Amino acid sequence: LERLINILQSNDKSAKKKAFAEIKSIVNKSSGNELIELYHRLAGVLRISFQDTTESCRDQALQITYEFIKRIDADKKNLTSIIPSVHSRICRIEDYEHSEEIRHFIVKFLALLIEKYERDIAPYTGDIVDILSKLVADDAPHVKRSSCACLIKLANTNPYEFFQNTKKCVKPLSNNLSHQHWRVRVAAVEAIEWTMLKGDNKFVPEIINPLSRRLLDDSPFVRMATTKLVGNWMLELADRYSFFSYLLPLILTSLTDECEDIAQEAQTLWTKAGNQYVHENERDYKDRIDYEPVNLVHYPPGVERPGLGCRILIERECGKFVQAIAKELCDWVALVKVKAAQLLSQLTLHAEHNITMQMDKIIGSMSKAAMDNEIPTVVTFVRLAAYYMGFFVPPKVYCDLIVEYMKEANQGERRVIASIISGSKRADLREHLPKVASIFSGRTFKGKDQEALLEVISSVLKTCQEDSLDIGEDIFCALLGVLGLAEDASLVEKAQEHLDEFVKLAGGDKRETCDKYCGSLLKTLKEPLWTVHCHEQFIFYAISTYTGEIISTRFTEILEIMKDALSEKSDAEVKLKIYMAINEIIKDHETTLPTNEIKEAFSKAMLCDILPVQLKWYPGQCAEAIRTIACTSLYLILTTFHLEFQIPSHIPPLMQGLIDDPAEKTRILGLLCLIAISSNNDLHETETYANLITNVLKRLDDCNKKVRELSIKCIQKLYEAHLTQELNNYLNKAVLEFAYATLIIHLDDAEKDYREKVFSCLDSIGGIEPVILREKLLVQNFRDKEILARLITSVEEKLKALSLKESEKKVPDSQDKTNPEQKVPKIVTESGQKFKIDNLCKIDSEEKSNELNKNEIKKDEGQDESNSAEQRQEQNSEEIYSNDKKELKPECTSSIHIGDGD
Repeated sequence: LERLINILQSNDKSAKKKAFAEIKSIVNKSSGNELIELYHRLAGVLRISFQDTTESCRDQALQITYEFIKRIDADKKNLTSIIPSVHSRICRIEDYEHSEEIRHFIVKFLALLIEKYERDIAPYTGDIVDILSKLVADDAPHVKRSSCACLIKLANTNPYEFFQNTKKCVKPLSNNLSHQHWRVRVAAVEAIEWTMLKGDNKFVPEIINPLSRRLLDDSPFVRMATTKLVGNWMLELADRYSFFSYLLPLILTSLTDECEDIAQEAQTLWTKAGNQYVHENERDYKDRIDYEPVNLVHYPPGVERPGLGCRILIERECGKFVQAIAKELCDWVALVKVKAAQLLSQLTLHAEHNITMQMDKIIGSMSKAAMDNEIPTVVTFVRLAAYYMGFFVPPKVYCDLIVEYMKEANQGERRVIASIISGSKRADLREHLPKVASIFSGRTFKGKDQEALLEVISSVLKTCQEDSLDIGEDIFCALLGVLGLAEDASLVEKAQEHLDEFVKLAGGDKRETCDKYCGSLLKTLKEPLWTVHCHEQFIFYAISTYTGEIISTRFTEILEIMKDALSEKSDAEVKLKIYMAINEIIKDHETTLPTNEIKEAFSKAMLCDILPVQLKWYPGQCAEAIRTIACTSLYLILTTFHLEFQIPSHIPPLMQGLIDDPAEKTRILGLLCLIAISSNNDLHETETYANLITNVLKRLDDCNKKVRELSIKCIQKLYEAHLTQELNNYLNKAVLEFAYATLIIHLDDAEKDYREKVFSCLDSIGGIEPVILREKLLVQNFRDKEILARLITSVEEKLKALSLKESEKKVPDSQDKTNPEQKVPKIVTESGQKFKIDNLCKIDSEEKSNELNKNEIKKDEGQDESNSAEQRQEQNSEEIYSNDKKELKPECTSSIHIGDGD
């Protein structure tokens, strides 16, 4: 043994390693007194080896010493040499142990000493705390965890001595609360718990801020450890009443933790703390314990009421931290705002009626937090807190305190008010509804503000039911405002649902309800200056679209509003919006104009007073757009209502200007309007009719295909109606010839569909003057021979029918048996003009005589070669035409007498 001791004191590293191995072998084989004697002989050299320059030697020396202490009986004399040696190795900068494994083993060694020597180690508590404080701040995570565990053992073993050294541990433990490893954070929280329980708790305020941040930790283990810490401090911490204002926010926050296990643990600890407090102060709260009801009548459904002790604690302490909650609700960190909102909801539930005194401090922050649309959880819990407030704060209080200052409330304030109203008592709220109605007055285009306003209305309707009709006009105006100004379809749908609910509460008759509550709304529509920025234009449109029943019951007022809005001083954009509303009224006429009397009055007002001004031509694009939409209204009136009165005389002239309008849509609508009133007497006056037909024919050359097609249809309808006029005794033959000539030009159009429409028109009006039309049909002028042949066939059939009709009417009787071929019948056209039947085939006879003359000329001149090609081509075309003619009407020439001269 002496040899080994000498080797350990030498500088030979390899020899020392072997010596330590031999000593370790001897120690393992020894026991009892022999082991004790062996320790006393080796203690000195082992203590010196703690400072050896070789890491393996230091490690072996510590392990052998650890084995000795573990196996021999506790003797406090042994501590006198061990602890100072370890202290110097950790706490002295020049001798600091650089090996992570050895530092970890030192912690293990100290834990053994604390566990084995217990109270005997008390004189060395300061040194051990120094060592552990250094090791708690170690870089190695496992050294940190072991040091925290060792510190807990020391605090429980020697609390009195540890109390005096508490300050040394606070800072390193606080720093570990933000360590990247969650196990280190858990170890630090547990060490802080016992450090304050067994040590000096005056450092609780200093440590509480880092601890509160652990409730925001991503790791549920850290949050669970923090929750247990707070619960145990509330149950066991010395002078804990002084620190309740620090601890209550933490335990309430844990009650709403997303992890169910943490929330249940917090609820258990919180209930124990409340019960313990009531038990400890039973004399002070005896009356409340005996007489206060366990459950309240008006209380949030589905929520368990906290115990009496818990409520008393919140009542005592909430004023100390409610302003801190208000600040954190507006924090820039999202998680902080979420936790603050959760805390506020629990605070309100526990404070009950006492929250009234704190509302002025918290309501502003709640309104701001309720606007945080990026974090829905914050909005949810803020609204939950406001909902709880509604159960405990009387309406008189919050109406005087809050509503009076929210005349132009934003979405956050409206959301808070809506939630408070949802929790209010119906009977208490009714008399304060006029104050609540002041929130409805503001109108805005902002979707979020509109959504919040609908929430307030919904809360009022659900809470007050029929009592909400006391402010029915305000609710009605607010809903129509949202319907008119909302840009989001979902908001419009919600507003309609609330309007239907309101109508249902009012009795279910929508027409009666609208008439009853629209008074103030119509009054506001009479007053504004109709500019592009006014809201009233959109509200008027909403009236026509969603509550058209008002139109019939308040027709005179609505008409005045329309006239005022469409006056010259109104902006063009306003006129467009009003015309859109008018069009909606016409489309939904079964609802808006339910009786014929109202429809007739509406139509007269539109045709006589409103539309003529807007249909006149004015320069500019705005005027053009207004003409177009006014023309739309005119068309809807003419086609929707079966007007029994004569259309005003100033309307047809305006239509002639519409079909020449620069806007394509206006021209199309103008032609449609003409078609709709084609049977009107004023259109068929001689001069008017001639001008009208001429203008419509010009539209056949329009650049828009739809205009061209409608022009053809318009001509056809006008002539069909013209022939049915009872007072018509004169047909303008020149205009008709011009119409035929113009239509024939377009019969050879490049588009086949268009040619068919022209053919249809000519076929329809060809019976008026078939002779004139037949004269103008020259086959050489057309590319489409097929459609020409069809038209010629149609016209000649009309001629034949006309001839047969006149033959049947011949007089006198003496000539009844005469051969028809020897007579020249007279035919009277519908225009009153007469002509000989010889003229019916004048065209054919002239063509035949021309052909014979040409043949004679060709024979006399010897069929000149220079003109032969051209003549043959012409002859071929005539033969083609003759063939077509024979196929189309073979009987025509045989039934007509042709004179010798012809």
